[in-house]
Amino acid sequence: MTERFLDTNASGANDGTSWTDASESMDDLIAIPIVAGDIVYVASDSADTNAGGKTWAILGTEVAPITFISSESGTSSPVVYEKATVSQFQSDSTINIQGSFRMFGIQLEADEIIYSVNDNVYDMEDCVQNLTKNGDGLIAGNTDNMHIIHWKNVDVNFTNATSSASAKFRLVGTFYWEGGTVSVTSANSPTFLFDVLARAALHYLSGVNFNDFTGDFYDASDAVNIQASLSHCDVNSSSALAVGSIDGPWSKYLRTGADDSGGNLIHQLEYVDYYGSIDHDVANFLNASSGIAPISWKMVATSNIDAQIKRALVSPWIPAWNTETTSKTFTIQCMWDNGGSGNINDDEIWMELEYLDASGNTKSVFIDDYRATILTAGAAQSTADGDPGWTETISNQTFFKLHVPSITPGRIGPIRARVHLAKATTVYVDPLITVS
Repeated sequence: MTERFLDTNASGANDGTSWTDASESMDDLIAIPIVAGDIVYVASDSADTNAGGKTWAILGTEVAPITFISSESGTSSPVVYEKATVSQFQSDSTINIQGSFRMFGIQLEADEIIYSVNDNVYDMEDCVQNLTKNGDGLIAGNTDNMHIIHWKNVDVNFTNATSSASAKFRLVGTFYWEGGTVSVTSANSPTFLFDVLARAALHYLSGVNFNDFTGDFYDASDAVNIQASLSHCDVNSSSALAVGSIDGPWSKYLRTGADDSGGNLIHQLEYVDYYGSIDHDVANFLNASSGIAPISWKMVATSNIDAQIKRALVSPWIPAWNTETTSKTFTIQCMWDNGGSGNINDDEIWMELEYLDASGNTKSVFIDDYRATILTAGAAQSTADGDPGWTETISNQTFFKLHVPSITPGRIGPIRARVHLAKATTVYVDPLITVS
């Protein structure tokens, strides 16, 4: 590992060996060359501005990336990290970075910012990316390569003066975004923020402020195999998580969070996949409690389900804590919007429970109240003991409960349950496990 220095205001030997003789541009730095594992200190007042596109083959690897750190120029190593001001690399066309890197306090600005070359890792913290083109803005991966991208406290600005309606992130592979802000300074937000080119992708976004973005996140009809999760992000009310037809069973979109409404905490949930959708519902609920707005999970399954082979709309896990090792029954209360007639069977909806196995064993056990076997006929789920106290806006409903009786956990500790719905209908689930 070699320490290098880049300062566009330097006027020394331009060999990158010190602040006095710092490389005066990224092109000069690469020509030295820099190699895998090198650390580059970039003067915080640097502005490497280029006319035309730039391709920088920095040759970092997954285990030995090139690291760029925005720092105070003129000080000896170790230098002072300049988080407040960012070192700038700018192009009026494209910036194409080839090879794995880590960046701290760096600003990139271009029509397109491209992370290319197969199977690389791109790690950014306290960085800014300004996208100035009406079209693909940030590209990582295409039909032939996959990447791992990690952003922490990274801001992205769409700065096209006329329209950013088509600008988006084309991100194939695994993408983590923890903290940061998306801002739109033009008249139009991007229509869709993410595009995965009909390829596989895993996207995990947490704590990002998307409130300035008014488009939709994903075009579901263009994603063959994607699992996307937004956790505790600030999302504009006009933005949908996914729009369009979901064409396969492996694409899943989930958004969770919390909102303070009139002093009551609302636990938000939005989920959609091939088999249907799940949303938090504040009009139909059970078990109201002070300080927390009561909700249910509204599960709406489509005709894509198949009860015969257990292809179902599956809820998120409901967590709980078990305090005893004696025989217990675990129950989830539900309400069926069915016009008040008929029963729903145990091959159409069922509860799956995970609990801890015998003492001294770290393994958990899974059990459910699905019908006896996959080939036996379904039987009616248990009706509730009258109305358990639902507040509802629908009429002629059926109350029922899902329960796994006579289970003896081997240890005190966490348990969790989820609901599988394999009938094209609407069911409201109280997201609470009761133990008796």
